[in-house]
Amino acid sequence: MQRHDPLAIGLSLSVTAGLLYLICALTVVLAPGAFTAALAKLFHGPDLSALLTPNPPAPTLGAVGVGTLLVMIYAFFAGWLFGFVHRLFTRGSRA
Repeated sequence: MQRHDPLAIGLSLSVTAGLLYLICALTVVLAPGAFTAALAKLFHGPDLSALLTPNPPAPTLGAVGVGTLLVMIYAFFAGWLFGFVHRLFTRGSRA
């Protein structure tokens, strides 16, 4: 069984999550109605239209930047922890 490097897993997950977050933010800006509909499907169909104002403000570049950074930090630690725990479980097995 291949042993994985926790740092590489953390960095890989961090970059992947950051890219997904940026795609999500871009979707909110370009197609807020489609985003709301998709989000409702993701959360099993509640009507989220009541949460939206008639003209919701677009997210600022700063808010998207901070959000991306926070998601990437969280994802890095989640990936690192996964790699660390994976190593514990594979410590006795032969590669």
